[in-house]
Amino acid sequence: MKLLYQRFISRKYFNKIFLVYMLITIATFFTMSYVTVNSTTSLIKEKELKYNDVIIHQIMSLLDAKLDTVTTLLKQTLIDKKFVQDIDYFMQAEYEPFSLKYIESKWIFDDYMSSAISRDPDIAGISVYKKKDSRIYEYSNTSVSYSDYEDYLYQATLQKGESSSNYTDIFGAHIPTYRSASSPLVFTISMKLKEDNLIDIAGLLLVDFNPLIFQNIISLQNDLGSEFIILTKNGDLIFDSTNKYYGKPYPYFNQIMQSGNSTVIDGVKTVLYKEVSSETGNVVVSLFPEKLILSKANQIRNKILLISLGCIGACILLMFAGSRLFSSRVSRITKHLKIIGTGNLSIRLPVKNDMDEFDEISISFNRMCEKLVDYIDRYYVLELKQKHSELKALQAQVNPHFLYNTLEAIRMKTVMSGDQSAAHMIYILAKLLRSSAKDQMAVTVEEEIGFCDLYLSLFKIRYAENFSYTFEIDPDILQLGMIKHLFQPILENYLIHGFRPERKDNQLTLKGIKEGEDLIVTIEDNGSGMTELKLIEIRQHLDYSNPAKDSIGMSNVNERIKIAFGKQYGLSVTSLKNQGTVVTIVFPAKLIKEVQQDVQGSNSR
Repeated sequence: MKLLYQRFISRKYFNKIFLVYMLITIATFFTMSYVTVNSTTSLIKEKELKYNDVIIHQIMSLLDAKLDTVTTLLKQTLIDKKFVQDIDYFMQAEYEPFSLKYIESKWIFDDYMSSAISRDPDIAGISVYKKKDSRIYEYSNTSVSYSDYEDYLYQATLQKGESSSNYTDIFGAHIPTYRSASSPLVFTISMKLKEDNLIDIAGLLLVDFNPLIFQNIISLQNDLGSEFIILTKNGDLIFDSTNKYYGKPYPYFNQIMQSGNSTVIDGVKTVLYKEVSSETGNVVVSLFPEKLILSKANQIRNKILLISLGCIGACILLMFAGSRLFSSRVSRITKHLKIIGTGNLSIRLPVKNDMDEFDEISISFNRMCEKLVDYIDRYYVLELKQKHSELKALQAQVNPHFLYNTLEAIRMKTVMSGDQSAAHMIYILAKLLRSSAKDQMAVTVEEEIGFCDLYLSLFKIRYAENFSYTFEIDPDILQLGMIKHLFQPILENYLIHGFRPERKDNQLTLKGIKEGEDLIVTIEDNGSGMTELKLIEIRQHLDYSNPAKDSIGMSNVNERIKIAFGKQYGLSVTSLKNQGTVVTIVFPAKLIKEVQQDVQGSNSR
């Protein structure tokens, strides 16, 4: 242990810091685990009570819905006047098996009750107690039966319903007489049937429902296996989710009604939640043993302990990882110092946003390197001047070639026409030469377009009706700056290689727009175009960073743009044989002063 301490802790400052943090973290995790475990029990209990509250409300709502179903069965008998008369006659008439009117009204009554069962799939059967003739008429999905009062199995139910002060009563689960002894249980909703005077009782309507309709609600989510009991106001069992108390009196009714939120059932401390209906007095109860809460709390405690141990293990790993990280930063600084000693001044130490001591050392180191580079960079001024001379040389290449072609045009026109046309062409040439002679590297777009107009007008004088040209320039870009004589080589390429003298519809269009922060100029013609192989060759030539010295035209323009503004700008070409060529030039939208600065010092970046 002592050796481990001396190796990993004693001589490692950062390991000491992480060891302290680790101990603090361990203490924090165990404290949080203790507090969490103690509060888990109450949280689980609260969650289960909330769940049970929701389930109990849904059960109450379902009971109310079934009460509404029975009420609706009675109300629907009042819709048709004749139907009401037949029903009233049947309920108030003595048993007359040979009376045609009695048989007809009974048939209508039987048909209505049989069809009423199909209106709610939860109805197991309907019974009607007719007090006038002391008979009970029972209707189910499969049969219609009749029995006398003396033979009826549940006379006590009829007596309770008849003597009850309530208009509606609910009776506990039992096996209906119209089913076998092994059939599912039903609970009954009873409503009094009044005579015409609305005072005397004509009988009872008893609608049976399957208690399992409540099971679907309980099955949704019952993590602790809560027990749900539905009781009448007298303690009769309507529903038992455990099926333990059917067929016998529920033994804990009085105990539940007198208890608060907990009680002891079968020797087990149980959490209790109940709700009593204000209308019918029915009681819905949920019960779950407290030991289930403790069991679930223990499961959560075990998970928390496992997570805590995992986090502690992660802290130990972080201690070593952190030590290696900071040690590596020190090693990186030492390594960079050695590299500087070899003369490599381009290397820099990374600086994080944390701005700790290591970052301050890195910043000082980088500043030292930058100062050394600044001193050394002074020796490269000559190279910058050489780049500037190279740019001017590329531009100067245009003028002799352009002058030669212009003079040739003048010579041909002088031979073919007379002195007047030649004089006009010489005048234009003088303006062109004057523009070319100006020692400026940048012009406005408007000045460049004027130069192109002079140049193309010379060519139009020579070819008259065989050639036309147009300029479509956005007025907003006319005062922006650009490199001088940038368009002229492209125009010259067309006049030499694309123009077809034998055609009458030679057309050249120069368009200019601003798109975002860039100027986009297209020069389009309907000339000879070029083959796909020739187009590929030109595109490859444009991609060369150092074109041939005798390259005039598109390569010249492309290289000048890239030297001045960067490799993201330049020239692109599309063409189809015998259909024409489109040259697209892209350069930044800047003022002439900014362009002048870029042309003179772009390569210093």
